[in-house]
Amino acid sequence: MITIEEKKYLRELAKKLRDLAQDEKWRQREQDWIDLYNHKSRRTLIYSFVFDDAWLEILHPSKTLRVKDPMFRKIEFDIIKRIYRAEHFACDTVLYPDLYVPIEYRFSDWADNFVKPYGAAVEGELRTTAVYHPVLETTADIKKLRKPKLEYLDWKKTDENYEAVSDVFGELLPVHKGCPFIGSTDFRVFGWGLSIIDVLCELRGLEQVFYDIYEEPEFLHEVLSFMQEGYLDYIDTMEKEHLFVLNNNGYYHSLSGGEASPVGENGLGITDRLPGKDFDPQNVKAKDLWGYMQEQEFTAVGADARYEFAIKYQKAISERFGAVTYGCCENNDFNYDNITENISNLEVVSVPYVSDIRIAAERLKDYVMAWRPLQTPVSSFNEEEFRRKTMEHMEIMKDNNAVYWCGAPLTLEGHPEYIDKTTKIVRECAEYYARR
Repeated sequence: MITIEEKKYLRELAKKLRDLAQDEKWRQREQDWIDLYNHKSRRTLIYSFVFDDAWLEILHPSKTLRVKDPMFRKIEFDIIKRIYRAEHFACDTVLYPDLYVPIEYRFSDWADNFVKPYGAAVEGELRTTAVYHPVLETTADIKKLRKPKLEYLDWKKTDENYEAVSDVFGELLPVHKGCPFIGSTDFRVFGWGLSIIDVLCELRGLEQVFYDIYEEPEFLHEVLSFMQEGYLDYIDTMEKEHLFVLNNNGYYHSLSGGEASPVGENGLGITDRLPGKDFDPQNVKAKDLWGYMQEQEFTAVGADARYEFAIKYQKAISERFGAVTYGCCENNDFNYDNITENISNLEVVSVPYVSDIRIAAERLKDYVMAWRPLQTPVSSFNEEEFRRKTMEHMEIMKDNNAVYWCGAPLTLEGHPEYIDKTTKIVRECAEYYARR
């Protein structure tokens, strides 16, 4: 519950968000992202991802937030971040006024007691850390695995939350049920986006998985096949229970404690290519959505093994979606054929700094290339060098439909203006090349 004063304050925040969102520049930016995915981009677009730790330095809750109720406190922080991003960052953000109230549901985990809380929550609600105790200590432990099932779904509670949020914001901001970022509410079970690999490594242990590739391949195939079935069952359940929400927008999801877009950390998902032609707004299917997966834990694994133990199993999952973005922090210099030939409806490929940008620019002409340069520590930031490197990258990508990842390090070292400064420089460089 919130007080009368808190409600008044939240409505003032909502009015500011609403008024800012009416600026026509956001419609042009929407079109820029639509053009990007239609391979008609006029310049490299800029995506700014800010880790939670950095946001806590920019807008520390103890100094910024005024609402006590946990649900409305998350909404308050979400609105304040959107406003701050719109007013400070020079990236290609699109400011939306929409609010999303998460559906109250939960899937069971893959096994019992392998995830243990570690450390304390920040502000009691915003972030926690965890430590994993792999349950697959031996090959015989496969019997401990179970396919996650929908064990909790409370539409009554969801409706109550929706009505409470609508009561505060209803005539000011659009309020929706659900979450446009797949894998957020159920992040713990299904990992980052819809990637099998990170969950596999939690269940077995990263080092042991590397040994398994050579010493226990049949066991690994058995586990991955089981997990693939579990992921496909998850998609079926989400469709059957009407839990999917369209994600072809630019909403930065944060109500469940994290920040991402429907295409992971590879840009915004604003596209006119979704949903499908036979779209039923009362029955959103996976084929109407962006899907996102990656295999960053396998960055040191060879191409043949990455196909055999990652892409082969993620392929069937990708085929359920209307468009797919692939990759996070893994080097794909030697893996592009695996990705482009096997991931159906592939639209976006992540190119992190461990990759060779020149190889990526040449190999990804038919896709959107999401370049993620190395984020230097704030303490060693050199504006002249940053601009020089950015211009170098823009030159290499000038013939690509590309996204430039301009994020924040895990810590801003007391300099919140760092993101303002870097996004401004990247925009200047991108616009320079657009004019050439």
